[in-house]
Amino acid sequence: EVKEAPRFIRIPTRVPATPELIKEIEGELNTKLHPTPLERIFKLKEDRGLSDRPCYKNGKIFGIDLASAFTVHAMELEPGMHVLDLCCAPGAKLCMIAELVDPLHNRSGNYGSKHGPRDDNPGPEAQAGSVVGVDIARQRLNTCRNLIRKYKVMGIRLYRSDGTRFDVKKNTAPIRHMRIIDLERLSKKGDKGSASTSSSESGTPCGANERKGPGGGKSTRKRS
Repeated sequence: EVKEAPRFIRIPTRVPATPELIKEIEGELNTKLHPTPLERIFKLKEDRGLSDRPCYKNGKIFGIDLASAFTVHAMELEPGMHVLDLCCAPGAKLCMIAELVDPLHNRSGNYGSKHGPRDDNPGPEAQAGSVVGVDIARQRLNTCRNLIRKYKVMGIRLYRSDGTRFDVKKNTAPIRHMRIIDLERLSKKGDKGSASTSSSESGTPCGANERKGPGGGKSTRKRS
């Protein structure tokens, strides 16, 4: 008999997952962290709640369920891939995907200024991927955006659209902080195509400047 569902957390890649940090988190949560087969994912021995803990408020841990983490793991993502995440809210998987496909700009000490670009010269070994997050509900996309802001995750665009009709062509416009492109609104105004080439009054999406890896990078697609 299961009395309560197990609780899991993830340490974002911009935070060094040192033994000292693990002990600090255990102290703040007042429970032990047990490693899982997935890197940076830990099971709480006891669920003490997260929302009022400093390590959660300060962006040192995500709350995530293990099934979501394994879903991302099963995709076998690599740096330089470009991923479409339909029904992307509330955003825990979205952030995890971005960290995997664009590790260069989602590592410790490499978060750009609020409106500034990512590294323009990442080097030949680096491949900067990106993620497009799509959801029909504006309120849920706001939740996504708040999560991206809190954890300073780079390389994500957010679109409000019906996933069954989402058909924006490859976006070559920069990814900048921190608005949502509302295709539902643009389609009513007959201006849907402008979202793929420039900013609109509905806003530009989340992240910083997108850069393709050598050879144009790889691509993949995730369907929720």
